[in-house]
Amino acid sequence: MVAGEILRIHADTDHSTYRDQAGGVSPVAGGLQIVFCDRSTPHQTGGKFSLYEGLRDELVERGMAEQAIRFIHDYPKPGEKAQLFNDCRAGRVSVLVGSTEKMGTGTNIQDRAVALHHVDVPWRPADLEQREGRILRQGNQNPRVEILNYVTEETWDTVMWQTVERKARFIGQIKTGDLDARTAEDLGSDELGNSAAATKAVATGDPRYLQQVQLDDDVKRLDALKRAHGDAKGRNAAERHACAREITATTEQLGRLDEALPRIAASADAPFAMTIAGRAYRERGPASSAVVERVRQAYSEGKRWGAQKAFPVASLRGVEVSAARLLTSDEVVLSANVPCRTRAVAAKDFTGRDANGLGLVRRIENMVAEIPAYRAEVEHRQDFARTRTEELLAVADSPFEHEVALRDKEHKLATLTAQLHLDANSPQAHARAEAARERLAAQGRAPGWSLALNPTPALLKEMGEGSTGPATTRELVTAGVLAPGAAAGAQEVSPDLSAAPAMVSPDLSAARDAVRLAGLSHPRSVEEQLADRRGGGAVSGDGSPEWTPHRGREEERGR
Repeated sequence: MVAGEILRIHADTDHSTYRDQAGGVSPVAGGLQIVFCDRSTPHQTGGKFSLYEGLRDELVERGMAEQAIRFIHDYPKPGEKAQLFNDCRAGRVSVLVGSTEKMGTGTNIQDRAVALHHVDVPWRPADLEQREGRILRQGNQNPRVEILNYVTEETWDTVMWQTVERKARFIGQIKTGDLDARTAEDLGSDELGNSAAATKAVATGDPRYLQQVQLDDDVKRLDALKRAHGDAKGRNAAERHACAREITATTEQLGRLDEALPRIAASADAPFAMTIAGRAYRERGPASSAVVERVRQAYSEGKRWGAQKAFPVASLRGVEVSAARLLTSDEVVLSANVPCRTRAVAAKDFTGRDANGLGLVRRIENMVAEIPAYRAEVEHRQDFARTRTEELLAVADSPFEHEVALRDKEHKLATLTAQLHLDANSPQAHARAEAARERLAAQGRAPGWSLALNPTPALLKEMGEGSTGPATTRELVTAGVLAPGAAAGAQEVSPDLSAAPAMVSPDLSAARDAVRLAGLSHPRSVEEQLADRRGGGAVSGDGSPEWTPHRGREEERGR
Protein backbone atom coordinates (compact mmCIF):
# COMPACT_ATOMS: atom_id res chain seq x y z
CA MET A 1 0.00 0.00 0.00
CA VAL A 2 2.82 2.44 0.86
CA ALA A 3 4.50 1.88 -2.51
CA GLY A 4 1.18 2.29 -4.29
CA GLU A 5 0.48 5.64 -2.64
CA ILE A 6 4.01 6.86 -3.34
CA LEU A 7 3.71 5.93 -7.03
CA ARG A 8 0.29 7.59 -7.27
CA ILE A 9 1.58 10.88 -5.88
CA HIS A 10 4.76 10.57 -7.97
CA ALA A 11 2.71 10.24 -11.14
CA ASP A 12 0.59 13.26 -10.20
CA THR A 13 3.56 15.53 -9.38
CA ASP A 14 6.25 14.22 -11.71
CA HIS A 15 5.84 17.22 -14.03
CA SER A 16 5.34 19.89 -11.35
CA THR A 17 7.76 22.79 -11.68
CA TYR A 18 9.51 24.62 -8.86
CA ARG A 19 11.72 27.64 -8.37
CA ASP A 20 15.40 27.22 -7.64
CA GLN A 21 17.31 29.10 -4.94
CA ALA A 22 17.96 31.99 -7.34
CA GLY A 23 14.23 32.47 -7.90
CA GLY A 24 14.12 31.14 -11.44
CA VAL A 25 12.32 28.08 -12.75
CA SER A 26 14.28 24.93 -11.99
CA PRO A 27 15.08 22.76 -15.03
CA VAL A 28 14.33 19.65 -12.93
CA ALA A 29 10.64 18.92 -12.39
CA GLY A 30 8.98 16.70 -9.83
CA GLY A 31 8.07 16.83 -6.16
CA LEU A 32 9.65 15.21 -3.14
CA GLN A 33 8.00 12.64 -0.87
CA ILE A 34 9.23 12.09 2.69
CA VAL A 35 8.77 8.65 4.22
CA PHE A 36 9.22 8.11 7.97
CA CYS A 37 9.79 4.63 9.36
CA ASP A 38 11.46 3.95 12.72
CA ARG A 39 11.30 0.17 12.46
CA SER A 40 13.42 -2.19 10.38
CA THR A 41 15.99 0.41 9.36
CA PRO A 42 18.64 -0.49 6.76
CA HIS A 43 21.38 -2.94 7.78
CA GLN A 44 24.89 -1.90 6.91
CA THR A 45 26.13 -5.51 6.93
CA GLY A 46 23.50 -6.64 4.43
CA GLY A 47 21.86 -10.01 4.24
CA LYS A 48 18.88 -9.04 6.41
CA PHE A 49 15.50 -7.83 5.29
CA SER A 50 14.42 -4.28 6.08
CA LEU A 51 11.30 -2.33 5.27
CA TYR A 52 13.46 0.34 3.65
CA GLU A 53 14.98 -2.03 1.11
CA GLY A 54 11.69 -3.83 0.55
CA LEU A 55 10.00 -0.51 -0.22
CA ARG A 56 12.77 0.53 -2.59
CA ASP A 57 12.71 -2.79 -4.43
CA GLU A 58 8.98 -2.55 -4.95
CA LEU A 59 9.18 1.04 -6.19
CA VAL A 60 11.96 0.16 -8.63
CA GLU A 61 10.09 -2.90 -9.81
CA ARG A 62 7.06 -0.74 -10.55
CA GLY A 63 8.98 1.82 -12.59
CA MET A 64 10.64 4.41 -10.35
CA ALA A 65 14.29 5.22 -10.91
CA GLU A 66 16.48 3.69 -8.19
CA GLN A 67 18.76 6.74 -7.96
CA ALA A 68 15.70 8.88 -7.11
CA ILE A 69 15.12 6.86 -3.91
CA ARG A 70 17.47 7.65 -1.03
CA PHE A 71 17.91 6.43 2.54
CA ILE A 72 19.12 9.04 5.00
CA HIS A 73 21.01 6.26 6.82
CA ASP A 74 23.38 6.08 3.85
CA TYR A 75 24.61 9.62 4.58
CA PRO A 76 26.01 9.59 8.15
CA LYS A 77 28.50 12.47 7.80
CA PRO A 78 27.36 16.11 8.04
CA GLY A 79 28.82 16.98 4.64
CA GLU A 80 27.14 14.02 2.98
CA LYS A 81 23.84 14.84 4.62
CA ALA A 82 24.06 18.49 3.49
CA GLN A 83 24.62 17.34 -0.11
CA LEU A 84 21.63 14.98 0.19
CA PHE A 85 19.39 17.82 1.37
CA ASN A 86 20.59 19.97 -1.50
CA ASP A 87 19.70 17.18 -3.95
CA CYS A 88 16.24 16.99 -2.39
CA ARG A 89 15.69 20.72 -2.84
CA ALA A 90 17.03 20.58 -6.41
CA GLY A 91 14.67 17.81 -7.50
CA ARG A 92 17.22 15.02 -7.89
CA VAL A 93 15.51 12.98 -5.15
CA SER A 94 11.90 11.86 -5.45
CA VAL A 95 11.59 9.75 -2.28
CA LEU A 96 13.60 10.20 0.93
CA VAL A 97 13.19 7.50 3.57
CA GLY A 98 14.43 7.89 7.13
CA SER A 99 13.72 7.60 10.83
CA THR A 100 12.48 10.29 13.21
CA GLU A 101 15.85 10.49 14.93
CA LYS A 102 17.89 11.01 11.75
CA MET A 103 15.38 13.05 9.78
CA GLY A 104 13.76 15.22 12.44
CA THR A 105 15.02 18.60 13.64
CA GLY A 106 17.37 20.33 11.20
CA THR A 107 16.09 18.60 8.06
CA ASN A 108 15.26 21.49 5.72
CA ILE A 109 13.96 19.87 2.55
CA GLN A 110 10.51 21.44 2.42
CA ASP A 111 10.88 23.27 -0.92
CA ARG A 112 9.40 20.46 -3.06
CA ALA A 113 7.87 18.32 -0.31
CA VAL A 114 4.47 17.31 -1.62
CA ALA A 115 3.67 14.32 0.61
CA LEU A 116 4.71 12.84 3.94
CA HIS A 117 4.14 9.17 4.81
CA HIS A 118 3.92 7.87 8.39
CA VAL A 119 4.69 4.20 7.78
CA ASP A 120 4.71 3.70 11.55
CA VAL A 121 4.05 5.93 14.53
CA PRO A 122 6.55 7.10 17.18
CA TRP A 123 5.75 6.84 20.88
CA ARG A 124 5.86 10.59 21.59
CA PRO A 125 3.54 13.28 20.19
CA ALA A 126 6.56 15.61 19.93
CA ASP A 127 8.21 13.19 17.50
CA LEU A 128 5.05 13.11 15.39
CA GLU A 129 5.03 16.90 15.37
CA GLN A 130 8.68 16.98 14.33
CA ARG A 131 7.96 14.63 11.46
CA GLU A 132 5.17 16.77 10.07
CA GLY A 133 7.29 19.86 10.63
CA ARG A 134 9.45 18.69 7.71
CA ILE A 135 6.63 19.47 5.26
CA LEU A 136 4.34 21.93 7.09
CA ARG A 137 6.77 24.81 7.19
CA GLN A 138 7.61 28.09 5.55
CA GLY A 139 9.35 27.71 2.19
CA ASN A 140 7.24 24.87 0.83
CA GLN A 141 6.28 25.82 -2.75
CA ASN A 142 3.34 23.42 -2.98
CA PRO A 143 -0.10 24.97 -2.44
CA ARG A 144 -1.38 21.64 -1.15
CA VAL A 145 0.39 18.72 0.52
CA GLU A 146 -0.65 15.26 1.64
CA ILE A 147 0.10 13.55 4.98
CA LEU A 148 -0.67 9.85 4.99
CA ASN A 149 -0.91 7.62 8.06
CA TYR A 150 -0.69 3.85 7.60
CA VAL A 151 -2.28 1.45 10.08
CA THR A 152 -2.51 -2.31 9.75
CA GLU A 153 -5.67 -3.78 11.19
CA GLU A 154 -5.40 -6.20 14.09
CA THR A 155 -1.79 -5.23 14.82
CA TRP A 156 0.08 -3.24 17.46
CA ASP A 157 -0.35 -0.09 15.34
CA THR A 158 -3.71 0.45 16.99
CA VAL A 159 -2.19 0.49 20.46
CA MET A 160 0.63 2.82 19.43
CA TRP A 161 -1.68 5.37 17.83
CA GLN A 162 -3.99 5.19 20.85
CA THR A 163 -1.05 5.81 23.18
CA VAL A 164 0.11 8.83 21.18
CA GLU A 165 -3.43 10.18 21.13
CA ARG A 166 -3.74 9.86 24.92
CA LYS A 167 -0.40 11.56 25.52
CA ALA A 168 -1.23 14.36 23.06
CA ARG A 169 -4.60 14.96 24.71
CA PHE A 170 -2.98 15.21 28.15
CA ILE A 171 -0.27 17.59 26.91
CA GLY A 172 -2.93 19.69 25.18
CA GLN A 173 -4.87 20.02 28.43
CA ILE A 174 -1.80 21.35 30.20
CA LYS A 175 -0.68 23.67 27.39
CA THR A 176 -4.06 25.35 26.88
CA GLY A 177 -4.03 26.73 30.43
CA ASP A 178 -7.82 26.55 30.54
CA LEU A 179 -8.81 27.71 34.03
CA ASP A 180 -12.13 25.89 33.73
CA ALA A 181 -10.42 22.52 33.31
CA ARG A 182 -10.25 20.89 36.73
CA THR A 183 -9.13 17.42 35.63
CA ALA A 184 -6.49 15.97 33.34
CA GLU A 185 -6.08 12.41 32.14
CA ASP A 186 -3.80 10.18 34.20
CA LEU A 187 -1.32 8.71 31.72
CA GLY A 188 0.07 6.19 34.15
CA SER A 189 -3.17 4.71 35.45
CA ASP A 190 -3.01 0.91 35.19
CA GLU A 191 -0.64 1.20 32.23
CA LEU A 192 0.36 -2.47 32.46
CA GLY A 193 -3.21 -3.71 32.57
CA ASN A 194 -4.28 -1.59 29.63
CA SER A 195 -1.28 -2.70 27.63
CA ALA A 196 -1.97 -6.37 28.33
CA ALA A 197 -5.63 -6.03 27.42
CA ALA A 198 -4.82 -4.18 24.22
CA THR A 199 -2.24 -6.79 23.29
CA LYS A 200 -4.82 -9.53 23.75
CA ALA A 201 -7.27 -7.63 21.57
CA VAL A 202 -4.70 -7.20 18.83
CA ALA A 203 -3.50 -10.79 19.04
CA THR A 204 -6.95 -12.37 18.83
CA GLY A 205 -8.21 -10.17 16.02
CA ASP A 206 -11.63 -10.21 17.67
CA PRO A 207 -13.07 -6.67 17.55
CA ARG A 208 -15.00 -7.41 20.73
CA TYR A 209 -11.76 -7.42 22.70
CA LEU A 210 -10.98 -3.94 21.38
CA GLN A 211 -14.47 -2.89 22.43
CA GLN A 212 -13.86 -4.41 25.86
CA VAL A 213 -10.66 -2.41 26.28
CA GLN A 214 -12.43 0.81 25.27
CA LEU A 215 -15.38 0.15 27.55
CA ASP A 216 -13.05 -0.63 30.44
CA ASP A 217 -11.20 2.65 29.89
CA ASP A 218 -14.50 4.56 29.70
CA VAL A 219 -15.78 2.98 32.90
CA LYS A 220 -12.55 3.79 34.76
CA ARG A 221 -12.62 7.38 33.50
CA LEU A 222 -16.28 7.92 34.41
CA ASP A 223 -15.82 6.21 37.77
CA ALA A 224 -12.90 8.55 38.51
CA LEU A 225 -15.10 11.52 37.60
CA LYS A 226 -17.80 10.22 39.91
CA ARG A 227 -15.33 9.93 42.78
CA ALA A 228 -14.13 13.44 42.03
CA HIS A 229 -17.76 14.60 42.10
CA GLY A 230 -18.19 12.99 45.52
CA ASP A 231 -15.00 14.65 46.76
CA ALA A 232 -16.25 17.98 45.44
CA LYS A 233 -19.49 17.56 47.38
CA GLY A 234 -17.47 16.89 50.52
CA ARG A 235 -15.40 20.01 49.94
CA ASN A 236 -18.61 21.91 49.30
CA ALA A 237 -20.01 20.90 52.68
CA ALA A 238 -16.76 21.76 54.45
CA GLU A 239 -16.61 25.20 52.81
CA ARG A 240 -20.25 25.90 53.68
CA HIS A 241 -19.47 25.06 57.30
CA ALA A 242 -16.49 27.44 57.23
CA CYS A 243 -18.68 30.20 55.75
CA ALA A 244 -21.24 29.68 58.50
CA ARG A 245 -18.53 30.10 61.13
CA GLU A 246 -17.32 33.25 59.36
CA ILE A 247 -20.81 34.72 59.29
CA THR A 248 -21.26 34.05 63.01
CA ALA A 249 -17.87 35.56 63.88
CA THR A 250 -18.31 38.68 61.75
CA THR A 251 -21.81 39.26 63.15
CA GLU A 252 -20.39 39.25 66.66
CA GLN A 253 -17.53 41.56 65.63
CA LEU A 254 -19.86 44.04 63.94
CA GLY A 255 -21.97 44.21 67.11
CA ARG A 256 -18.94 45.05 69.23
CA LEU A 257 -17.70 47.60 66.69
CA ASP A 258 -21.05 49.33 66.47
CA GLU A 259 -21.02 49.66 70.26
CA ALA A 260 -17.48 51.12 70.42
CA LEU A 261 -17.44 53.35 67.34
CA PRO A 262 -19.50 56.21 68.84
CA ARG A 263 -17.00 56.59 71.74
CA ILE A 264 -14.07 56.47 69.34
CA ALA A 265 -15.65 59.01 67.00
CA ALA A 266 -16.45 61.38 69.90
CA SER A 267 -12.78 61.56 70.94
CA ALA A 268 -11.41 61.96 67.44
CA ASP A 269 -10.52 65.66 67.93
CA ALA A 270 -9.72 65.47 71.67
CA PRO A 271 -6.16 66.13 72.98
CA PHE A 272 -3.88 63.20 73.59
CA ALA A 273 -4.86 61.24 76.70
CA MET A 274 -3.58 57.75 77.54
CA THR A 275 -4.07 55.78 80.73
CA ILE A 276 -1.30 53.35 81.73
CA ALA A 277 -1.53 51.21 84.89
CA GLY A 278 -4.23 53.49 86.29
CA ARG A 279 -2.24 56.68 85.69
CA ALA A 280 -3.34 59.28 83.09
CA TYR A 281 -0.78 60.80 80.71
CA ARG A 282 -1.42 63.96 78.71
CA GLU A 283 1.88 64.01 76.86
CA ARG A 284 3.41 61.38 74.63
CA GLY A 285 6.93 61.67 76.08
CA PRO A 286 6.17 60.49 79.61
CA ALA A 287 3.60 58.03 78.24
CA SER A 288 6.19 56.44 75.98
CA SER A 289 8.41 55.38 78.90
CA ALA A 290 5.44 53.89 80.71
CA VAL A 291 4.33 52.02 77.57
CA VAL A 292 7.81 50.53 77.09
CA GLU A 293 7.82 49.33 80.67
CA ARG A 294 4.37 47.70 80.35
CA VAL A 295 5.33 45.98 77.10
CA ARG A 296 8.54 44.70 78.72
CA GLN A 297 6.51 43.25 81.56
CA ALA A 298 4.13 41.57 79.11
CA TYR A 299 7.15 40.19 77.22
CA SER A 300 8.66 38.81 80.43
CA GLU A 301 5.43 37.37 81.83
CA GLY A 302 4.45 35.99 78.46
CA LYS A 303 7.42 33.62 78.47
CA ARG A 304 5.24 31.16 80.38
CA TRP A 305 2.03 31.76 78.45
CA GLY A 306 2.94 32.65 74.90
CA ALA A 307 0.04 33.94 72.78
CA GLN A 308 -2.52 32.31 75.09
CA LYS A 309 -2.57 35.25 77.48
CA ALA A 310 -2.50 39.01 76.81
CA PHE A 311 -1.40 41.56 79.43
CA PRO A 312 -2.86 45.12 79.71
CA VAL A 313 -0.66 47.89 78.33
CA ALA A 314 -2.71 51.10 77.99
CA SER A 315 -6.15 52.62 77.41
CA LEU A 316 -6.75 55.16 74.62
CA ARG A 317 -10.05 56.76 73.57
CA GLY A 318 -12.06 54.14 75.41
CA VAL A 319 -10.16 51.21 73.86
CA GLU A 320 -8.14 48.81 76.02
CA VAL A 321 -4.84 47.73 74.43
CA SER A 322 -3.04 44.53 75.49
CA ALA A 323 0.17 42.71 74.54
CA ALA A 324 0.84 38.97 74.12
CA ARG A 325 4.20 37.36 73.45
CA LEU A 326 4.88 35.15 70.41
CA LEU A 327 7.38 32.49 71.38
CA THR A 328 8.09 31.43 67.80
CA SER A 329 9.22 34.82 66.47
CA ASP A 330 10.38 36.71 69.58
CA GLU A 331 7.72 39.39 69.14
CA VAL A 332 4.74 40.78 71.01
CA VAL A 333 1.38 41.41 69.39
CA LEU A 334 -0.67 44.47 70.34
CA SER A 335 -4.43 43.88 70.29
CA ALA A 336 -7.53 45.61 71.66
CA ASN A 337 -10.83 44.75 73.31
CA VAL A 338 -12.51 46.01 70.14
CA PRO A 339 -12.04 44.13 66.83
CA CYS A 340 -9.19 45.75 64.91
CA ARG A 341 -5.95 45.04 63.04
CA THR A 342 -3.26 43.81 65.41
CA ARG A 343 0.31 45.10 65.45
CA ALA A 344 3.44 42.94 65.77
CA VAL A 345 6.36 44.58 67.65
CA ALA A 346 9.86 43.11 67.56
CA ALA A 347 11.66 42.67 70.88
CA LYS A 348 14.44 45.08 69.84
CA ASP A 349 11.90 47.93 69.72
CA PHE A 350 11.30 47.86 73.49
CA THR A 351 14.43 46.23 74.95
CA GLY A 352 17.96 47.53 75.30
CA ARG A 353 19.28 50.85 74.08
CA ASP A 354 17.24 50.79 70.87
CA ALA A 355 13.90 50.90 72.66
CA ASN A 356 11.54 53.30 70.87
CA GLY A 357 8.80 54.35 73.27
CA LEU A 358 7.37 57.05 71.00
CA GLY A 359 7.12 54.51 68.19
CA LEU A 360 5.06 52.23 70.43
CA VAL A 361 2.74 55.10 71.33
CA ARG A 362 2.24 55.94 67.63
CA ARG A 363 1.45 52.33 66.81
CA ILE A 364 -1.23 52.25 69.52
CA GLU A 365 -2.73 55.52 68.26
CA ASN A 366 -2.82 54.33 64.65
CA MET A 367 -4.37 50.99 65.66
CA VAL A 368 -7.25 52.77 67.42
CA ALA A 369 -7.67 55.34 64.63
CA GLU A 370 -8.10 52.58 62.00
CA ILE A 371 -10.96 50.84 63.84
CA PRO A 372 -13.74 52.63 61.85
CA ALA A 373 -12.15 51.50 58.56
CA TYR A 374 -11.76 47.99 59.92
CA ARG A 375 -15.54 47.76 60.31
CA ALA A 376 -15.87 48.00 56.51
CA GLU A 377 -13.47 45.07 56.10
CA VAL A 378 -15.47 42.93 58.52
CA GLU A 379 -18.69 43.78 56.69
CA HIS A 380 -17.10 42.84 53.36
CA ARG A 381 -15.98 39.46 54.77
CA GLN A 382 -19.51 38.80 55.98
CA ASP A 383 -21.03 39.69 52.59
CA PHE A 384 -18.57 37.43 50.80
CA ALA A 385 -19.35 34.52 53.16
CA ARG A 386 -23.09 34.95 52.57
CA THR A 387 -22.67 35.12 48.78
CA ARG A 388 -20.37 32.12 48.74
CA THR A 389 -22.85 30.14 50.86
CA GLU A 390 -25.60 30.79 48.32
CA GLU A 391 -23.33 29.65 45.48
CA LEU A 392 -22.40 26.47 47.33
CA LEU A 393 -26.00 25.67 48.20
CA ALA A 394 -26.96 25.99 44.53
CA VAL A 395 -24.70 23.06 43.59
CA ALA A 396 -24.64 21.15 46.85
CA ASP A 397 -27.17 18.53 45.82
CA SER A 398 -26.41 18.40 42.09
CA PRO A 399 -26.31 14.80 40.82
CA PHE A 400 -23.40 13.31 38.90
CA GLU A 401 -24.04 14.41 35.33
CA HIS A 402 -22.55 11.26 33.77
CA GLU A 403 -24.39 8.79 36.01
CA VAL A 404 -26.54 7.40 33.19
CA ALA A 405 -23.54 7.00 30.87
CA LEU A 406 -21.55 5.27 33.62
CA ARG A 407 -24.31 2.77 34.37
CA ASP A 408 -24.83 2.10 30.68
CA LYS A 409 -21.14 1.42 30.04
CA GLU A 410 -20.82 -0.71 33.17
CA HIS A 411 -23.74 -2.83 31.96
CA LYS A 412 -22.26 -3.16 28.47
CA LEU A 413 -18.85 -4.06 29.87
CA ALA A 414 -20.28 -6.70 32.21
CA THR A 415 -22.38 -8.19 29.42
CA LEU A 416 -19.49 -8.24 26.94
CA THR A 417 -17.05 -9.69 29.50
CA ALA A 418 -19.48 -12.48 30.36
CA GLN A 419 -20.04 -13.20 26.67
CA LEU A 420 -16.30 -13.37 25.96
CA HIS A 421 -15.80 -15.63 28.96
CA LEU A 422 -18.51 -18.00 27.78
CA ASP A 423 -17.11 -18.04 24.25
CA ALA A 424 -13.58 -18.70 25.54
CA ASN A 425 -14.81 -21.71 27.52
CA SER A 426 -17.25 -23.05 24.95
CA PRO A 427 -16.85 -26.55 23.45
CA GLN A 428 -15.90 -24.94 20.14
CA ALA A 429 -13.08 -22.99 21.81
CA HIS A 430 -11.77 -26.11 23.54
CA ALA A 431 -11.95 -28.01 20.27
CA ARG A 432 -9.93 -25.30 18.50
CA ALA A 433 -7.31 -25.34 21.26
CA GLU A 434 -7.04 -29.11 21.12
CA ALA A 435 -6.69 -29.02 17.35
CA ALA A 436 -3.89 -26.48 17.68
CA ARG A 437 -2.07 -28.68 20.19
CA GLU A 438 -2.42 -31.67 17.88
CA ARG A 439 -0.96 -29.70 14.98
CA LEU A 440 2.02 -28.72 17.12
CA ALA A 441 2.48 -32.28 18.33
CA ALA A 442 2.42 -33.54 14.74
CA GLN A 443 5.31 -31.17 14.02
CA GLY A 444 7.23 -32.31 17.10
CA ARG A 445 6.61 -29.05 18.90
CA ALA A 446 5.13 -28.08 22.23
CA PRO A 447 3.14 -24.91 23.01
CA GLY A 448 5.39 -22.06 24.07
CA TRP A 449 8.52 -23.28 22.25
CA SER A 450 10.05 -20.56 20.12
CA LEU A 451 12.40 -20.79 17.19
CA ALA A 452 15.25 -20.13 19.60
CA LEU A 453 14.36 -23.32 21.48
CA ASN A 454 13.79 -25.27 18.26
CA PRO A 455 16.38 -23.59 16.02
CA THR A 456 16.68 -24.39 12.36
CA PRO A 457 20.09 -25.23 10.88
CA ALA A 458 20.17 -21.76 9.32
CA LEU A 459 19.58 -20.11 12.71
CA LEU A 460 22.27 -22.23 14.34
CA LYS A 461 24.67 -21.30 11.57
CA GLU A 462 23.90 -17.60 12.04
CA MET A 463 24.56 -17.99 15.78
CA GLY A 464 27.92 -19.55 14.97
CA GLU A 465 27.00 -22.85 16.57
CA GLY A 466 27.24 -25.12 13.54
CA SER A 467 24.47 -26.57 11.45
CA THR A 468 23.61 -29.72 13.39
CA GLY A 469 19.82 -30.01 13.53
CA PRO A 470 18.23 -29.71 16.98
CA ALA A 471 16.33 -32.42 18.78
CA THR A 472 12.59 -31.91 18.49
CA THR A 473 10.02 -32.61 21.15
CA ARG A 474 9.26 -35.91 19.46
CA GLU A 475 12.92 -36.91 19.78
CA LEU A 476 12.93 -35.90 23.45
CA VAL A 477 9.94 -38.13 24.05
CA THR A 478 11.63 -40.98 22.17
CA ALA A 479 14.74 -40.54 24.30
CA GLY A 480 12.69 -40.71 27.47
CA VAL A 481 13.48 -37.16 28.61
CA LEU A 482 9.95 -35.83 28.04
CA ALA A 483 6.77 -37.60 29.00
CA PRO A 484 4.65 -38.79 26.05
CA GLY A 485 1.98 -36.20 26.81
CA ALA A 486 4.40 -33.29 27.10
CA ALA A 487 3.93 -32.19 23.49
CA ALA A 488 0.34 -31.34 24.31
CA GLY A 489 0.92 -30.06 27.82
CA ALA A 490 2.91 -26.85 27.57
CA GLN A 491 6.44 -28.07 28.32
CA GLU A 492 5.59 -30.59 30.99
CA VAL A 493 8.42 -32.98 31.98
CA SER A 494 7.95 -36.49 33.24
CA PRO A 495 8.54 -36.49 37.01
CA ASP A 496 10.09 -39.94 36.85
CA LEU A 497 13.00 -40.87 34.62
CA SER A 498 13.38 -44.40 35.89
CA ALA A 499 12.07 -45.76 32.60
CA ALA A 500 14.49 -43.67 30.53
CA PRO A 501 17.33 -45.39 28.69
CA ALA A 502 20.74 -45.27 30.32
CA MET A 503 22.24 -43.55 27.29
CA VAL A 504 20.72 -40.31 26.02
CA SER A 505 20.42 -39.75 22.30
CA PRO A 506 23.40 -37.77 20.90
CA ASP A 507 20.87 -35.52 19.19
CA LEU A 508 20.00 -34.12 22.61
CA SER A 509 23.32 -32.26 22.76
CA ALA A 510 22.18 -29.99 19.95
CA ALA A 511 18.89 -29.35 21.74
CA ARG A 512 20.74 -28.55 24.95
CA ASP A 513 23.01 -26.11 23.10
CA ALA A 514 19.94 -24.46 21.59
CA VAL A 515 18.42 -24.08 25.05
CA ARG A 516 21.66 -22.54 26.33
CA LEU A 517 21.69 -20.04 23.47
CA ALA A 518 18.11 -19.03 24.16
CA GLY A 519 18.93 -18.40 27.82
CA LEU A 520 15.44 -19.44 28.91
CA SER A 521 14.34 -21.56 31.84
CA HIS A 522 11.81 -23.84 30.10
CA PRO A 523 13.97 -27.03 30.11
CA ARG A 524 15.34 -26.63 33.65
CA SER A 525 13.84 -29.83 34.96
CA VAL A 526 15.15 -31.72 31.92
CA GLU A 527 18.73 -30.64 32.65
CA GLU A 528 18.44 -31.42 36.34
CA GLN A 529 17.16 -34.90 35.63
CA LEU A 530 19.89 -35.52 33.06
CA ALA A 531 22.44 -34.39 35.63
CA ASP A 532 20.98 -36.78 38.19
CA ARG A 533 21.30 -39.60 35.67
CA ARG A 534 25.03 -38.83 35.39
CA GLY A 535 25.51 -38.99 39.13
CA GLY A 536 25.31 -35.66 40.90
CA GLY A 537 24.83 -33.18 38.09
CA ALA A 538 27.95 -31.14 38.72
CA VAL A 539 29.98 -32.44 35.76
CA SER A 540 28.82 -33.52 32.32
CA GLY A 541 29.81 -36.71 30.55
CA ASP A 542 32.75 -35.11 28.80
CA GLY A 543 34.12 -33.60 32.00
CA SER A 544 32.94 -30.05 31.35
CA PRO A 545 30.86 -28.18 33.96
CA GLU A 546 27.20 -29.01 33.70
CA TRP A 547 24.94 -26.15 32.47
CA THR A 548 22.27 -24.67 34.71
CA PRO A 549 19.55 -22.31 33.42
CA HIS A 550 20.55 -19.43 35.72
CA ARG A 551 24.23 -19.63 34.78
CA GLY A 552 23.26 -20.03 31.12
CA ARG A 553 21.40 -16.75 31.19
CA GLU A 554 24.34 -14.99 32.80
CA GLU A 555 26.72 -16.44 30.19
CA GLU A 556 24.43 -15.27 27.44
CA ARG A 557 24.47 -11.72 28.81
CA GLY A 558 28.26 -11.76 28.68
CA ARG A 559 28.40 -12.96 25.11
